[in-house]
Amino acid sequence: MALREAADAAHERLAAQNAEFHDVCGDLYAGAETDVTALRAALDWARRLRTMITGGTGPLTPAHLKAAESAVPTPRLPAADEAWHQARDALMTAFDPTAAPTSSPSSTTTTTPPISSRSCSTTPPGGMNGTPTRPPAPRWPPTA
Repeated sequence: MALREAADAAHERLAAQNAEFHDVCGDLYAGAETDVTALRAALDWARRLRTMITGGTGPLTPAHLKAAESAVPTPRLPAADEAWHQARDALMTAFDPTAAPTSSPSSTTTTTPPISSRSCSTTPPGGMNGTPTRPPAPRWPPTA
């Protein structure tokens, strides 16, 4: 009997805070039928968004909220994000003088050696006398 009374009391507390929870959680809150997993995932997403934008736990501005609400999901974004991270990592490795070139048996790409280990000319592009060896790039807007 005590267990039933505790469950009833918990249900009453939940119902008493229904309006407040709905104001905070919006359509994710459905009283006792709330999908707690979905609610936790949404809260985790909001925490990550806040950290990404503010660098910490600071509040989002109205402009931040408007931008987040107007974002349009795209199915290609995860692949583009992964490609960007791979390109960034490869670029950072290329400029890391302490990184040793590596290759994996399953990889067909080659690792570019660090800049410090490549031979570089210190001669300016125009030669030592400063005369350009190629025509200058066109200017925009064109001048008459």
